[in-house]
Amino acid sequence: MSDMQKRRNRQTRPVHVADNPLVRPVDRAEARLHRTTLTVFLLIVPFAVVLGVFGYGQLARSADAAAVSLHTVEATTTADAPSATTTGADVTSGASSSLATPATWTLDGREHEGTVAMPPRTPAGATVSITVDAAGNRVAPPPSNADNVVAGAFLTVLVLAAAGVVLLTIRGAATRRYADLRDREWDEALARLFAEGR
Repeated sequence: MSDMQKRRNRQTRPVHVADNPLVRPVDRAEARLHRTTLTVFLLIVPFAVVLGVFGYGQLARSADAAAVSLHTVEATTTADAPSATTTGADVTSGASSSLATPATWTLDGREHEGTVAMPPRTPAGATVSITVDAAGNRVAPPPSNADNVVAGAFLTVLVLAAAGVVLLTIRGAATRRYADLRDREWDEALARLFAEGR
């Protein structure tokens, strides 16, 4: 390799903080901190993903276990649904237009009574699918697979956001500390310069 090529290679090689003799120790320490916080965050990413997948699995297993003891039945309304009394607050808040309506349903030959959500002024005799437990009591349906996926993804994002906030807080506090150290070094260097000039 010719001297010209060696010189060109030295000129194009990136200068790292550790290789630069003009970089102050405080700058090296700050660069190390920035690399460390970035590395820690990147190491947390797979941990957060695994935690989200684990949370999804737990929720899916719980939903499957709950679904074994739950039943879907058809409920029939026994009265007309009441008329909607829409107020200004309902319009602005986007309140649901479904109203509680008396209904009956049958499970294992036994009739049960309760209320179901129906649109206003729905006539008696309308049917709607509801979820009930083994005793025939109306319960909320188990979460769907999409709900479990969203919950797992939310857990992942929550862990990453918490880690990001903590690391950024540490990095911000350290950056301010390093800025104070640089200012102090500048003040000391200027004081020495003026003392030598006398």
